[in-house]
Amino acid sequence: IQQHALRLFAEHGFEPTTVSQIAAAAEVSESTVFRYFPTKEELVWWDDLDPEIFAVLRAQPVGTDPVRALRTALHDVLSRQPPQVRAALHDRVRLVLSAAPLRATLLDRFREPLRLIAAAVAEGAGRPADDAGARALAAALVGVGLSAMFAVADDPDADLAVLLDTLLAQLEGAFPGLH
Repeated sequence: IQQHALRLFAEHGFEPTTVSQIAAAAEVSESTVFRYFPTKEELVWWDDLDPEIFAVLRAQPVGTDPVRALRTALHDVLSRQPPQVRAALHDRVRLVLSAAPLRATLLDRFREPLRLIAAAVAEGAGRPADDAGARALAAALVGVGLSAMFAVADDPDADLAVLLDTLLAQLEGAFPGLH
């Protein structure tokens, strides 16, 4: 269903494409679409890579620089993806930044990853989950993600994985108390 939706969004735009059109293309009912994706926006946002990235992040050795740990997790997961998955990820990034309803929810969509990153950083540093330093680092990491998203949206040849790695390398070691 998501593949059909993303194709239709690319062809016709996010806002003009209806759930009825998506259901017809996927040869399912509208109620089936909504069973899996409660809103039209969820057709774009759903991603099965996030749980894998967080699992690899949590598996990093204790004491690893948190930025290095995230770089490793992103690299491990993204580099294993076939070219069509990476291309679809780039297309989704460009779609999110080009459609006003999706851009409007972008910051809200980062709330849970921000919490999870802060918790993982705090845990790795032996600090409480609500540690201000861990939250600040998590916010910086999300900012790096946003910067990479804008770069991919502006340059269709940009490689999201390479951009993330390059930008995270520049941030590495910036929070020395969180190792």
